[in-house]
Amino acid sequence: NVNDGVELYSVFRDWNLRAFVSQTIPHEDNVDTSVPGWKKENDRTYYALEATFLGISDHGVYGYILIQRDNTNPEPEDHLHSYTYNSEYLGLGSQGKLTPQTHYWAEIIKESGRSRIYDTAEKRRIDAWAGDFGVSYDWQVYSHPNLSIEYAFGSGDSSRTSVTDTQG
Repeated sequence: NVNDGVELYSVFRDWNLRAFVSQTIPHEDNVDTSVPGWKKENDRTYYALEATFLGISDHGVYGYILIQRDNTNPEPEDHLHSYTYNSEYLGLGSQGKLTPQTHYWAEIIKESGRSRIYDTAEKRRIDAWAGDFGVSYDWQVYSHPNLSIEYAFGSGDSSRTSVTDTQG
């Protein structure tokens, strides 16, 4: 997905801050294929802020918020249904070195927000969780092989049958 936007990045003694705002490109296909006219009709805006604390040697702790606003209009208009999907993501994580050759990472993400349910046009809360945890070891030998172990999960949202469409 390509967007038009602006990103700001600032470095302080023990902190890095990053923020961005972006807008989907006009006339790009919508990820929600249940919206009438989804081909070439996408209008979403994204806002994000991330802070990383680097004051612990060989470790970084970070948190972020990402807000997605869906301004897409069905084409042709559909007065019987609403397709709005407005979501917020809150993430917390850490990454760093346990030894010079052993790296770790851990991140937990909460998705929330409000969406319309297609058949009823009723507003429904968005409620999902995700996590990613891993460790890797880099051997200091010829060709630098790497062994990684990672576990990731996602709860999904119990009120949805499709990960991209408001219908269902």
